[in-house]
Amino acid sequence: MEIAHPYVSWGLWLADCPRAGFGCPNAEHYGPHPISGHVGGLTETGFRCNHCTLECPVEWPADRDAIGRILNMRPVPATRNWRLGEPVQHLVAENIEHGLIAVNGGQ
Repeated sequence: MEIAHPYVSWGLWLADCPRAGFGCPNAEHYGPHPISGHVGGLTETGFRCNHCTLECPVEWPADRDAIGRILNMRPVPATRNWRLGEPVQHLVAENIEHGLIAVNGGQ
């Protein structure tokens, strides 16, 4: 059975269509798109591809809320990215490196 696995690109949660076989080149986003307002086919409980109509479950990362909070600290949307399997600690380290999280009483 196909399962959609979300990731973050430019601050937007996305999932590639997991259709088996020849595959489908589509990806769906979660919620309303920040520019167009179009609501994507990625939901809390499932994935529906608006290209090939595949419907399947979605498996969100366990630390989804932490990922979102850390990425939202970044002022530039193009830097709000997370790939499947990337540890939250890596995102935190990047934020510290760029002065977005104070360490040891700093800023």
